[in-house]
Amino acid sequence: MHPDLRHAALLKSLDLPHHLKADDQLPYREGVTTQCSSGETLVDVGMGTVILPNEEIEPYARVTIDMSGAVESPSTGGYITNAKHAKSTDPTTKMGYYWGYTTRRASSLSAVLTESHFAKGYDFVIGTSERGNPIYEVLSTLPPFAHLLVVFGGQGGIEVAASNDPELEKVVEKEGISCLFDWWVNCVPGQGSRTIRTEEAIWIALGQMFGEFQRKGIK
Repeated sequence: MHPDLRHAALLKSLDLPHHLKADDQLPYREGVTTQCSSGETLVDVGMGTVILPNEEIEPYARVTIDMSGAVESPSTGGYITNAKHAKSTDPTTKMGYYWGYTTRRASSLSAVLTESHFAKGYDFVIGTSERGNPIYEVLSTLPPFAHLLVVFGGQGGIEVAASNDPELEKVVEKEGISCLFDWWVNCVPGQGSRTIRTEEAIWIALGQMFGEFQRKGIK
């Protein structure tokens, strides 16, 4: 066993749509490419091996497979032949499944705000801070949105990230940190403790905002 996996058995199990059991029948599966030869690729999808003709994908790559044909008409041979390569976003955009999340690495706070992979960027941005306005005062006024961003800071808050960003330093000095956001909110008014860990703040904030996100998000 690889040293990086020595504690894997202690992790909590994931019973999510994209972590299927061998006998689960869903239109999509995540797989890992195992072999690539001239004109075809083999993909292990947990319930067998899919063969993708006319595609060459390097081994050990994660891919999303459209299994709808295989579910309706299972293959009888050694390989699953009636499945096809799909976009990683297809399970969500076409079927509405939760299919995990993606990450991007940003070099600065300004890059977080401006380097969106959405063509029109973010149309609503929320900054969180213990120095912000109480979330309950504004939550019901959330406007409809297509792509919303919630920004959490580290131990020193978003202010520290802004003060170390040359692109934002002068703007923040002149207008204040809140000018970078549509909302500048405190999700734990009267928190009592000196700090709240970021991983705790995420659950607390999203737990309060989720209902409004569901109502106001443009599908």
